[in-house]
Amino acid sequence: YSTDSGISVADEDAMKISAVWACNQIITDSVSSLPLTWYRIKSNERVPLEDTHPIMRLWRNRPNKWMKWRDFRRAITFQLALWNNAYAKIEWDKDGNPIGLTPLHPARISVYRDELGLTYHYHSDKGVFVLSDKSVLHLKGMSAEGIVGLNRSDFARNVYGVAARADKYAAKQFANGGT
Repeated sequence: YSTDSGISVADEDAMKISAVWACNQIITDSVSSLPLTWYRIKSNERVPLEDTHPIMRLWRNRPNKWMKWRDFRRAITFQLALWNNAYAKIEWDKDGNPIGLTPLHPARISVYRDELGLTYHYHSDKGVFVLSDKSVLHLKGMSAEGIVGLNRSDFARNVYGVAARADKYAAKQFANGGT
């Protein structure tokens, strides 16, 4: 994405700016380490989920075969911190119980709304996969219409560009002995 400074800055390029890295790391490490309790609403009261509930079985085991829960929570929290949206594909068993969660990269997701609801189009190296809203866990931050969180980078891109340009200028100055 181009900026007024003349430097193109993609979302992940912003992580090369030390302040962006530090803020995202502090948010990700802090929030993902907080205890998490699952509740159900019964008679207008929050009641902790029973150990036999499918979500609790999933929670006690790994979210997918590649990750531990802490890694999953860190990935989702990082997505929220940088993109203001976090996505995970939900895998279901034949009885309709969730058995797996796999993070999906927010920059590769397009959300569409139609008369049937929401569909999530995931752009991968192997093509575009269309997922129903039942198959995607979508956590969103501040949003204008409630469907997709506003991308923080869209609002901070010029600041990122100025920081990247200043970093490049300083590096050249130092490399040339300050001339």
